[in-house]
Amino acid sequence: MAHGQAFLEDSSKMISTFITQTNIKINADEETKRQIYAAFAFGLINGYTAENQGEQNDLKETETATVYYLMTLFQYGAQQATEFCQFLVNAMMDEDFHPTVNIAIRRGIEAYFMQYNEKNFNGLKNNIDNLVGCILS
Repeated sequence: MAHGQAFLEDSSKMISTFITQTNIKINADEETKRQIYAAFAFGLINGYTAENQGEQNDLKETETATVYYLMTLFQYGAQQATEFCQFLVNAMMDEDFHPTVNIAIRRGIEAYFMQYNEKNFNGLKNNIDNLVGCILS
């Protein structure tokens, strides 16, 4: 398992691949979609972390990677990214905190194992498109 800078690079590459392969558009004018994509991406990172660190999961490392991708790929400012990361952690740890975001995160975790790892990018695209469609309808 990569740690530190290598973990940051690996997770950033994974989220970049997710964005590119699913052809999603990150647009600050569509905040709800941006948050759904970010929550799903947080799930992908947590799937990667679970697979590679198991019970040795370093939440600080995951949080650092999340803040980084929120700023660099999702166009959030530093404070906004830090606050949103904490919101995502809270939503993941307690499904009652925000059930919709919890679902998006869980779908991202499942997608890491069932689609991203298998390089099933069509399935990954269908997954995120379906999730956005369900939440926005």
